[in-house]
Amino acid sequence: MKVNPLPVRRLSSSAGVPVLAAHDEGGTTCDSERWRLEAVVDRLDAKIADLMRARQAAAETLEECRAGRCRLAPRRPL
Repeated sequence: MKVNPLPVRRLSSSAGVPVLAAHDEGGTTCDSERWRLEAVVDRLDAKIADLMRARQAAAETLEECRAGRCRLAPRRPL
């Protein structure tokens, strides 16, 4: 099964994966490139996990601010 070049190029550019020379030469198949797409999915999953942790930390800080317990302002001694 041959790979349609447009989705591969779109995926490559959006996921930070270089477009393959073999693809440009027409020698790319799903079987030959499956490993590369699996690596892209793994990298995207890792980025999503990082973003989810950052979002959770920001949401917790926001909730503390809303409750009057701001973590951002320096604490003053009593």
